[in-house]
Amino acid sequence: QHPEFGGGTWNRRPAPAWTLWRIRNNQEIQGQWQIHELRAYRDPLCLVETTPGLGVSSGYFAVDGPENAFDGDSVTGWVANCDVSCNETRRYWIGMELPSDAVEASAGEQMLRCFRVWQSERLERQMVSVQVQIWNGEIYSMSPVTDTGSLQELGGGTWSRPMASFMTKWRLIPNVTTDRLWRLLGVELF
Repeated sequence: QHPEFGGGTWNRRPAPAWTLWRIRNNQEIQGQWQIHELRAYRDPLCLVETTPGLGVSSGYFAVDGPENAFDGDSVTGWVANCDVSCNETRRYWIGMELPSDAVEASAGEQMLRCFRVWQSERLERQMVSVQVQIWNGEIYSMSPVTDTGSLQELGGGTWSRPMASFMTKWRLIPNVTTDRLWRLLGVELF
């Protein structure tokens, strides 16, 4: 028996250990989860991408398959296979099946060290938190890429690097609650 097959893509089982990875939704959202681009890296600074492989997912909506999240085009993307709302926790996922001789396999559970993701700019199509899972040769298990195995505060509408190295990211947050959109007119960093 081979658990956790995806839908709409080829899935290799048995698969060698450390040749599959995926991110899986950690919560429900109001809309369909949409990822325009997704990258995994072998180093903690997101400089060395993993070996290219085959995009895999839990399934996809219409023609928005997982290969679109790895095609280098932020106009295309993967859309989860939920009709209107992805309202089931930990059911939807997208990842990659690496070649059986990928160099990452020799690193074992440390095969992934950094992620970059470009989710939809629409809040109702974004996950705030995802689990990172890797294939150990028998089942998917939590990746030690973070203390909890989850990536937090993913954001959307542009590239996000949720596991950035210490002191390599900054952000601006409004200090008042408002229903209006706010605009940034300028930033100076020293």
